[in-house]
Amino acid sequence: MVKMKSLLRKTLKVIGIILSVIIVILLILFIIFNKQVMLVKDYFDKAAFIDKNTAYTTVDTTLTMEQRLSDFDYMYDIVCLQNPNKEYLEKQFGLSYQDIYDRYREKVLETKDEYDYYSLLTSFLSVLPGQHNVMLLPDFDKYVVHGMYAQLERMWTQDIKDHVSSWHDAFRDNVYSYDQRALLFRYINGEYYAFTISLCENMTEYNGAKLLTLNGKNVDERVYELYERYVPTYDSENDKFFRKILIFNESIGDKYTAELEMPDGKIVKVDLYDDPGFDLAISDKNKVYGETTEETDDDTASDDKPTSYFIAEDKERKLVYIRHDRCLSSEAQRLVDDIKTAVDNTNAEYIILDIRDNSGGDSGMVKDRLSPALFMDDISFKANVKLPLNGPAEYFADTPMSWLGNFKNFKKKDGYITYTEDLSVDGRAEKEYKIYVLVSSVTFSSGDIMAQIAKKYKNATVIGSNTGGEGYCGALFNDWLPESRFTFAYAPGVNTDYPEDSVYGTEPDIHMSMLKEYYDKRDELEAQGTEVYTYEGRQLWDGILIKTLEIIDAQ
Repeated sequence: MVKMKSLLRKTLKVIGIILSVIIVILLILFIIFNKQVMLVKDYFDKAAFIDKNTAYTTVDTTLTMEQRLSDFDYMYDIVCLQNPNKEYLEKQFGLSYQDIYDRYREKVLETKDEYDYYSLLTSFLSVLPGQHNVMLLPDFDKYVVHGMYAQLERMWTQDIKDHVSSWHDAFRDNVYSYDQRALLFRYINGEYYAFTISLCENMTEYNGAKLLTLNGKNVDERVYELYERYVPTYDSENDKFFRKILIFNESIGDKYTAELEMPDGKIVKVDLYDDPGFDLAISDKNKVYGETTEETDDDTASDDKPTSYFIAEDKERKLVYIRHDRCLSSEAQRLVDDIKTAVDNTNAEYIILDIRDNSGGDSGMVKDRLSPALFMDDISFKANVKLPLNGPAEYFADTPMSWLGNFKNFKKKDGYITYTEDLSVDGRAEKEYKIYVLVSSVTFSSGDIMAQIAKKYKNATVIGSNTGGEGYCGALFNDWLPESRFTFAYAPGVNTDYPEDSVYGTEPDIHMSMLKEYYDKRDELEAQGTEVYTYEGRQLWDGILIKTLEIIDAQ
């Protein structure tokens, strides 16, 4: 009897210990779960702010020189010095962050007003390697939906709205004060050629001229010192970095004596001026102040049609042509449904996915919606990313966006945060199409991810020129400068498995470049009133599409 009581006491004691351990575990899980719940609640509480129609209070936007220098140093530190890829990027691009900093700091000291200063910061970010380094436009409604992750705590507040709205009003007169007559040069297969738009009618005499030198030096030697909004991008066929467009004016900023080769072979000299404020006014006036003159594809002009893509059916070739310019999650299901309808209507064997103008968007849309609709097989595709261990990165690691997205396995070690981004694809296409993916130097971010995914499939061929890359640079952040509240975006991380993607982009399987003769033919057709941006219209001038169709026809 005594032994039974002793055994019972021991049993009850063990049960009590087990129950205590279970209670402790449940308590720990409750604390963790409650913390996650509170973080999610905080996230959506802050996110709800952008839907509120709150007024703003005008704030004093005057900056002292000390404030300008302080903000500039902050930007340099977080974008350049804290970049885990700093030394690699400097070596590959052949530049020095310190030299760029020194040059621009001297320019900061010369800035005349806040708009001049803002324009200079815009140029500073654009000359650095990285397609995601960009000043955000002073328009609150636009930049709060800029697809960055570490932004809620620092960005979606009344204080930021007050500053951004005040800057928007302050810069209006600055933007409109510029005489917007300019000469623009487009990079085409190793050379820069002048082209004119509606803003530069007085300089049409130089249309088609090739830019040879600036102040006696080859234009390639000047490419990093110009105040352009277009970041350096790699051209694999000509083995050099270039800026997509160069913007010059007639009288404002740094003066260059340019040598131009006219279409008839004659060499002429002309004085051109380069100024960041002028560049900003030319590039962003319409975006900031709501006046749009941008061309729109005829296939997407109607309000009842999607804004990010259009699809054409070529029943004779059993081909579906998909022009996809932006990875929008809001149109993902519609795109998948339209692809399904098109491939059924054509009994498709071939698909052309044209992402030459795809500047990115939602990578989850590419991984979970577009790619599964195109491919049958599954692939495992994961990117390992390293971030600097600082406040914005820690906030990103804790934000619900990281849990709900494709980001896994966050770890802190040796001054860095590492994580894995899962970009694997579960294929759901009904058959194995022969797929041709058209890319260009403008294809970057999530567009670049689409190109990388395609290269993992045997039934896909990537055609064009090297992409702009940065599909695997890790999470993208927004931040603001402490003194001015100027807002900007940057990519703080590096894909440790594939760091060269941020330099050289994705290399196509078949190299094809847009040639000057293609653009000339397009301009000629437009002058005749031809619709040049439809699938049929492109077959009259778009050399890359024409050659891709020839490849298909030869099979």
